[in-house]
Amino acid sequence: LSFLLPQDALRARAASRRGMLFEVGSSDRLWKCFLERDFGLSDAARRPTGEAKEPEPLRQAYGDWHVAARELDLDPAQNVEHRHPWRTVALWYRLKRWARQNAPNIAATLQPPAWGTAYLLVPAEKVAPLVKGFWGIVNGQSTVQDAEGGGHFLPIEGTVSYLGIFGGYSAYDHEVSMHFVPLENASSITSIFWVQYPEIRNNYPHCMVFAIAPAFAKVLFLDLVDGMVYCFQSSGRQEMATLKACAPAGGEPGMPLIRWAEELVHRLESGIYEVSPLRPEMGPRSLGINLFPQRGPLYKEATTRGVHVSGSAVFMLERPRQGWTYSIRFKLVGTEEERGFKTCQLKKRHWIIAEEGNVAPEHVEGDGVIGLFPILNDEGWLANRASDPHLQYEAHGQWPAPFIYQSSARFRSSACGTFGGYVEFIPGTIQKPTGPPFNVRVEPFPFSMPDFLY
Repeated sequence: LSFLLPQDALRARAASRRGMLFEVGSSDRLWKCFLERDFGLSDAARRPTGEAKEPEPLRQAYGDWHVAARELDLDPAQNVEHRHPWRTVALWYRLKRWARQNAPNIAATLQPPAWGTAYLLVPAEKVAPLVKGFWGIVNGQSTVQDAEGGGHFLPIEGTVSYLGIFGGYSAYDHEVSMHFVPLENASSITSIFWVQYPEIRNNYPHCMVFAIAPAFAKVLFLDLVDGMVYCFQSSGRQEMATLKACAPAGGEPGMPLIRWAEELVHRLESGIYEVSPLRPEMGPRSLGINLFPQRGPLYKEATTRGVHVSGSAVFMLERPRQGWTYSIRFKLVGTEEERGFKTCQLKKRHWIIAEEGNVAPEHVEGDGVIGLFPILNDEGWLANRASDPHLQYEAHGQWPAPFIYQSSARFRSSACGTFGGYVEFIPGTIQKPTGPPFNVRVEPFPFSMPDFLY
């Protein structure tokens, strides 16, 4: 009776509390068939939330997956085109749920599924089912638009430029926010790249653009056949352009993409990545998914005399010569009585950059941080002529905690190491000190190359 729709099986079960119809509607064998047919799922303990439940009637397990599918505007029981592998269903269910709760502006840009759209120069039968399901559930973001279908893409600008579902970061004039490209636009953008970089087409014939940053500051490619995720990398010369892997290879076709996306969802759900300004000087106008880790092994923190400092870094795969962009955050904790001062102002920095395998670390000293001398207070920090002499921030006045300093650094040879040191603060302000200077420790945080790069 597996030809029945699930709702028919439930009706049959409800029609009789005894006898054959009840037994058929309650049969785990029948509901197992439904799970395998509609979601390709054989492990009934799996749930769309990513959690594993204790054994229970399979009709209840099917019900959880049905609810998840309906939230994604899918009805796999009645529409064959809506049947996608359970991993893509769970992935998008979790990601959209997180976005609705934490980043509703981003959630609003996610588009309905793509059905029947051709994949560029790759026969549909060769495209990995897991890759098909990726676009088959969410067809990119509305922030990526083609001007009247002519292949000339409207610039992603203004506040929407920071709404990339795959997150972003910034350092100086380089800013990244990765937007998921709709399938029909992905083909057009890839064609443009193939004209400009024929070696990419020759060396990666199954790859297609699937995520871009504003002004093409960063571009991600996806191999439609094996599911490998790559970042476009160029030194400015066409013949030197190449693609660099963003995830480990291996597994069934499509698994590198799924593992890459599942790890992103895990980091969002666990608070490693948060929604915060991608450009600190713009404040809330640049809110987006910030890829500087805020917890976990890539994040370090320390507190000295009531000044809390945290730091983390992101490797810029699109700009390997620049290395890492890093973010260091300052805020006051405790009370004025505990600290011994009401405000304090950053005066000097002393960075210690330790390269793996190099005995002698590099020391960098200077006044302020990127031309800023923040005045910390209990409400956050004060921006004025004394703390922002070059008018980098859009407005002067009180800003919420923390003060965020972002820059970039690289190693001479190694690909790993640490960045730390200390900064000198003046109680009160530099102009009106209320006590002697003191040093605040910046706990060394890693410059590393994790398996998954975003």
